[in-house]
Amino acid sequence: MPISPCFATTGQQHHFFGYYDKSPLDKSTSRLLCLQTNFTDRLPTDEDIATVGYWSLTDNQFYKLAETRAFNWQQGCMLQWLGPDYDRYIIFNDREENRFISVILEIETGQRTILPYPIYSVHPSGIGAVTVDFERLYFPRRSYAYAGIENTAKNQKLVAGDGIFWLDFQQKSLQPLISTQQMYETEHLSSMAFGDHYLEHLMFSPDGERFLFLHRWVLDDGGIFSRLYSAQKDGRDIRLLLNSGKVTHFNWRGNQQVIAWGGLPNPLNKLRQHRSLVKLLFKPLLPLYHRFVKGKLARKISGQGYILLNDALQTNAHLFAEHCLQVDGHPSWNPQNPQWLVTDTYQDDEFNQWLYLYNVQTKQLIIVDKLHTPPEFADSPMRCDLHPRWDFTGRYICVDSLHTGQRQMYIYDVANLMS
Repeated sequence: MPISPCFATTGQQHHFFGYYDKSPLDKSTSRLLCLQTNFTDRLPTDEDIATVGYWSLTDNQFYKLAETRAFNWQQGCMLQWLGPDYDRYIIFNDREENRFISVILEIETGQRTILPYPIYSVHPSGIGAVTVDFERLYFPRRSYAYAGIENTAKNQKLVAGDGIFWLDFQQKSLQPLISTQQMYETEHLSSMAFGDHYLEHLMFSPDGERFLFLHRWVLDDGGIFSRLYSAQKDGRDIRLLLNSGKVTHFNWRGNQQVIAWGGLPNPLNKLRQHRSLVKLLFKPLLPLYHRFVKGKLARKISGQGYILLNDALQTNAHLFAEHCLQVDGHPSWNPQNPQWLVTDTYQDDEFNQWLYLYNVQTKQLIIVDKLHTPPEFADSPMRCDLHPRWDFTGRYICVDSLHTGQRQMYIYDVANLMS
C-alpha cells in the first residue's frame, strides 16, 4: 500500500527543486532547499525571478536566501548544498549583466562568491564543477536551459568551442575538457549530418574521479540519437558505454557501476545510426511506433529497459529488473545501502505517476505512492516529473509533484518499507 508523505511544502506559492541527481536536504536532514515561484503554467521568461530558500523541517517555515533569474522546471537552477560538508554553503545558477553565472552563498553570513560561469555537476569535494554552455543549450534544449540570453550565433548544428568545461571555484577559471566537435568526430555516423549536436546530463561519480555525459544529436525523423559516455574528471580516458542511440536517464551505483534507461544494441537500433535508412524506413513507421511506444511490443522491438553497465570493464551490459521496471524513470541508489533503488515513472494512461522502491537481492518492487498529474501539464515543457532524490542518510525520499494543482515538494520516510 502507498504511504503518505511525512512533510510537504505549502502556501500560495509554488515550491520545487528540479533534477534527481542531488539531494535538496542538507546533511542533517533538517533543511529542504527549494525554489519558490508565483506561477507554474508556462516557461520562465527573462523577466521572471525565482526565490531561493529552504524549508525548516524543525519549525515548518520557509526562509528566503536569495533570488535567481536562471531557472527551468526540469532542473531548477542547479541549486544544491555544496560539499564536502553539505551544510554550510549552497550553490546555484543565476543571470546578471547579460551573462549566466553561479553563486556560492554561505547560509549563516549571507556572504556571496560570484563565479563567472554556471554549473552543471559539482565535484563532491566542492572545489569545482563540470559544466556546459547554457547559451548554446537554449536552442536544442529550451526546457533545460535558461531564458534571458538568445545568442543566435550559437543556433547551429555544431557550435565552435562548444563542449564540456571545468569551472575552478577558487581560481574562478574555466578550462575546456571535451569539445562537441571531438565527439562529433568519434565513431562518426551518417545520421550525425542532419541536426543539432549537444552534450548534456553531466554527472560525477561519488568519488569524483569520473563523470557521465550524453552526446546527443537530432535525426531526420525528428528523434534524438543518444550516446552515453564516461570520462576522467580532467576529460581524458573517454569511454563509450552505450551506443544503441536510446539512452535517457542514468545514475552511478558506487564508482564503477551505472544504471541507465535505454536500449541494448540490436539490429533496429543499428539502423537508426544511418541517415539514409532513417529516412527510408523510420519515417513511414513512426505513427505505428508511437502507437505502441509504451507497450511490451515497443520494448521488445527497441530492446529498452533499465540496463546495468560496468564503467571500468565496459562489458556485460544487461537488462535489469525487466520483470517489473518496464517504463522510463529517474533512478537513484540508496547512498547507504545500494541494494535499494528508487525510481519513478512518467504519467500512465490515467495520468498517474508512480514512485517505486526496488530491492536487488529480493527482487521486490514496492509502491511508495501514486500521484496524479494534471493532464494539461503532461508531456509539456511545464510538466512536473517526480525526480525522486535520497537524503544523505538513505532514509528519506523527496519528490516534486503537481497532484494538488500546485507544484510542491513532498518527503517520504521509507525506513519501514526497507526494513
